[in-house]
Amino acid sequence: NNSYISFHRFFIDLYLFRTINNMPKQSAPQLRRTKRRGSGGNNGPIWTMFLMVIGILVIMGVGFLLEMAKQQRHSATTTTTTTTKSMLSQSSSFQHISLLVNSDGLPILPIFAPVPNGKQRAMEVLNGQPSIAGIVHILQTFLKELRKSNQAMVSQGIKDDQLVLENFFRIAKQYLQPFEQTYRGKSIFPVRDDDSIFLSLAAYREHLLADTLEYAFSKAKHPERLFVGAVVQNCFGKVRDDGTIDTTGLPCKTGLQVVGKNQFGRDQTKLSDAPPDVNGIAEFCTKPTMRHYCDHGHIRVLYVHASESLGPTMARYYASKLWHGEPYFVQTDSHLQFAPDWDDKYIA
Repeated sequence: NNSYISFHRFFIDLYLFRTINNMPKQSAPQLRRTKRRGSGGNNGPIWTMFLMVIGILVIMGVGFLLEMAKQQRHSATTTTTTTTKSMLSQSSSFQHISLLVNSDGLPILPIFAPVPNGKQRAMEVLNGQPSIAGIVHILQTFLKELRKSNQAMVSQGIKDDQLVLENFFRIAKQYLQPFEQTYRGKSIFPVRDDDSIFLSLAAYREHLLADTLEYAFSKAKHPERLFVGAVVQNCFGKVRDDGTIDTTGLPCKTGLQVVGKNQFGRDQTKLSDAPPDVNGIAEFCTKPTMRHYCDHGHIRVLYVHASESLGPTMARYYASKLWHGEPYFVQTDSHLQFAPDWDDKYIA
């Protein structure tokens, strides 16, 4: 292999050049005189210098290209990070987001925004005049009363599992059963005849919720027929006794983090303090290409504190109540990618 031989000879010449230069100084004049008196047949030192210069230039060139690539990657990363941080700061600081109410009259931002005329809308639901806004108010009231009741049990030092369960059924019977009885054996809303799809999403501290929503709409052949019911169960901050939220500092906890190995080679884990979770709904609705769906009733949401989550079954129950008569019902995870024209293929 000629390239290998040339490469090998380059390092031999480099070695000889360094050896000659490191010889005692008294021999240098004799070497220079020999070079001047020579007939020019010995060009080894000249080729050595030439190859050294070429090698240095190559090394410098490669280093320059690597540095340029590194700077470009850093620049792209910085731009992406800046954009992401800007978006997350808008979405996580929910108190700075203006009220966003969809065409159904349901507030979807900021979190836990009360339904306008909520009590009246709830009474209309119980009187057979359903609306998504009225149903959400019923669910919000149930969650609020359950929180207050559980806080009272904690303050009284009650830890009996049976009493906690009985308390849940008492609150559910008071606030959910009347709603269930009103529509038992019949559809809450008339079933449409428009090939629309209802996508049920139960998200628990899910950082990919916004991506899932964007995939669902951007990959759909008919995104105008897609409607989402999302139950967002996040740590929004420290819940005070009066129900307000303190977002200062690091009020939340991470999941288990691997921090090393023990003497047996097994993972060592810990929980760490963390800022409030990013609200995927706010992240999605602040995207210019997706805002339209938030404004026109395609996104329906119920917020639940992660500390008050009752598991996936209850979350799916909440999400099912955000259905508005769509003839097709899809239930998925909230960390999902969608294939192109997935809706058309699903119906077909």
